[in-house]
Amino acid sequence: MQIDTSYTFAVTVTDCLGFQSEPATIRVTKQRAPAPILSFSTPNIALASSDEVYVSAILQFSACSGGVVQMSFTWKQVDGPTIPVRYLSGTSSQLFIPAGILLGGKVYVFALEVVNKKDPSQYVGRSVQVTIKNAPLLANIVGSSTMEVSSNSKVIHDWFLDHL
Repeated sequence: MQIDTSYTFAVTVTDCLGFQSEPATIRVTKQRAPAPILSFSTPNIALASSDEVYVSAILQFSACSGGVVQMSFTWKQVDGPTIPVRYLSGTSSQLFIPAGILLGGKVYVFALEVVNKKDPSQYVGRSVQVTIKNAPLLANIVGSSTMEVSSNSKVIHDWFLDHL
């Protein structure tokens, strides 16, 4: 179907006795191509703060769209502790945030808006949730990297006494 073209569809119905209905006619005008469908490689992500965040958007165009069109991509932070804008300033379908930027125990929501460069009224948007898990507690033991303790013993270590 071509854009800005009218199409007329007519239908008649014949029942099991052979009686035919009057034709029903409808006229349809295609005004523009349908917006693409936006999805993410992973819609909800759960990572540790020591992991890099990588989100890839996928655009699926309708066969009726008439070919590939130029799209612009804009990432925004919707929820969660504010991160530096430089991590959202890319203009591609991919979002990359280096390890250590997002805080453990927090949930972030990022939105991507995709706009047709030739027809800005045609756009699609979607958000992705990134959950940053708390990192496990690690203890550094001075003097050794290991410590053997009986399963019946209690380990008591006073950090304060080590720093007097």
